[in-house]
Amino acid sequence: QLIVPCLFMGLPLAHILDSVAKDKDNFESCRVAWLLVPLHSIIHSVVLIASNSDYRRFVASLFSVCTRTRRIENISVS
Repeated sequence: QLIVPCLFMGLPLAHILDSVAKDKDNFESCRVAWLLVPLHSIIHSVVLIASNSDYRRFVASLFSVCTRTRRIENISVS
């Protein structure tokens, strides 16, 4: 279930990195590849988290804690 989207995301990334390796002079495409590598891992993590209900609960609680602390900061500032 998870392997398919990850493979689909991995294929274009592998292709981009391959073309960058062939064309070392092209610095712009190199930068694009370096941006895509962390982006790809983030997407992968999001896919994993979305498929796991425990992770979803954890993220939800984490988010509520973050918003709560932000509210407290706002109150203390004013």
